[in-house]
Amino acid sequence: MILAPIILFVYNRPDHSRQTIEALAKNHLAKDSILYIFSDGPKSMAQENKVNEVRQLINKVKNKDLFKEVIIVESPINKGLAQSIKDGVSQVFNQYDKVIVLEDDLITAVDFLSFINQCLIYYRDKTNIGSVTGYSPIPNLEKQFSKDVYIANRNSSLGWGTWRNRWSTVDWDCRQYQAFRLNLPQQWAFGNYGLDRVKRLHRQIQMNSTSWSIKFGFHQFNSGLMTIYPRISRLKHIGWDGSGTHSNTSEAQTYAHFNSAISSEPSPFHLELPEEDPIIRRSFQKIYGGNSIQQWKYRLSILWIQLLQYYK
Repeated sequence: MILAPIILFVYNRPDHSRQTIEALAKNHLAKDSILYIFSDGPKSMAQENKVNEVRQLINKVKNKDLFKEVIIVESPINKGLAQSIKDGVSQVFNQYDKVIVLEDDLITAVDFLSFINQCLIYYRDKTNIGSVTGYSPIPNLEKQFSKDVYIANRNSSLGWGTWRNRWSTVDWDCRQYQAFRLNLPQQWAFGNYGLDRVKRLHRQIQMNSTSWSIKFGFHQFNSGLMTIYPRISRLKHIGWDGSGTHSNTSEAQTYAHFNSAISSEPSPFHLELPEEDPIIRRSFQKIYGGNSIQQWKYRLSILWIQLLQYYK
């Protein structure tokens, strides 16, 4: 099995970065994997010391026998998370045709790399799959769903992987947005796995908020591409302490609510190409849209946004 390189993005959280790297190093395929670490530059003088602490940490990791190879890229300027991810992933894709991507506040299970690598091999030629992830937001899914993987028309930014031929076609300018913003049925469809996505996309385009993930998800939606999720989550997020870029948002609170413990032992799995399941769709709608009353509030707000756009 040719392993995908791992890309880790770090900034100014030395303790989070240390925990992330320690957990990753315990993965069964860590010593056979190449690790790229992209370190963003400080946004201000106040962040410089923390950024330097992180850089001292990752340079120590480079000298340890934890991975096959560690390649560090230190940015002299602050790019921000979104631009760092777009640039870093694209850079690694100049040499490889598949990647695994992590941020600096994710604790991985010992079989995370095994799961993602096998997914990247198995689903590579499945033309309706745009990305894979080691994270599942649905708690206690084993009581409702028997398969080891499920499919959703929603990407995940937590511990994910994709292929060069999917990434290279992403329209980061979202040129289809102008037609989308006046098409209510398409907006409903985009919200099938969480109506929050519609508002996030509007906010991203109109207010230029910093998110690469919603644009990647919009591309997958327009291209008919789905994401493969595991029934048993292989990730735990430790960034809901106010230290991260999005840790104070409602989306962050959603993830935190379903941040279940990960197993200390590998979880066996069987890969297949599942069909969309109404159990999964309803679970995503509830997780990312709330109860039925909250979902209707979302729909009314989307309708109101569309009316405003129409009469501009």
